[in-house]
Amino acid sequence: MLSMNAIAGLPQPRTTLKSMFAWDSLLLLLICVADMLSTLYFIHAGMATESNPLMAYWLKMGDGAFCVAKIASFMPLLFVAAYYRESRPRLVSLSIRTAIILYLAIYLVAVGSQMLHA
Repeated sequence: MLSMNAIAGLPQPRTTLKSMFAWDSLLLLLICVADMLSTLYFIHAGMATESNPLMAYWLKMGDGAFCVAKIASFMPLLFVAAYYRESRPRLVSLSIRTAIILYLAIYLVAVGSQMLHA
């Protein structure tokens, strides 16, 4: 018997779960979590400020609110990537890897400029 996902041409749930653990998705997740934790560390150490106005708002609400907002900013991308990875593997891999490169470049510029001015 075919599942509703198979009839609709959607990836099977097991495949989507497996796709969540692709190396590039895990690397992006690790980078985002490291950014979140390092941001909190540098801010509490008085070494940096949050330059993103939206994230600065959530940081004013507390560390927990900041963490929830930060996680909410990248987890939808990872879920969408996992969902489409089987049907569009090249597009998903290219998109995630481009996001990794851009994220690291922006992070290094932003953190580097604040460290130079500290």
